[in-house]
Amino acid sequence: SNVLVRFIQLEDCNHVFEMSELDKWMDSEQTDTNGRIPVGPKVCPRCSVPIRWSLRYGNVVKQTLKDVERVKRSVLQRDEETKETVTHLTREILEVLTPKLQQSALHSDCTKL
Repeated sequence: SNVLVRFIQLEDCNHVFEMSELDKWMDSEQTDTNGRIPVGPKVCPRCSVPIRWSLRYGNVVKQTLKDVERVKRSVLQRDEETKETVTHLTREILEVLTPKLQQSALHSDCTKL
């Protein structure tokens, strides 16, 4: 039987793979040791070098970059929301404590007389 097997070499690390196997790898969800799907570039299955340049997988690389940027924006937005919450809570605490601190200071001034 004549079976045509094609190979592809990754530009980033020069490892060579059978094309259909690497296609499956690139289409699969890669998880970390805790079972989470990391946000970042796909990596070479042999050496874990990020795959950043590939004509065949250019769309996968581009989508990964978009996903990374989306996550960055989300994290930055959450940081900003956290800062706003801390500022708001600090103001509320000061509003509650300021009269009490003023009363306490006034009381201690009166006891000195």
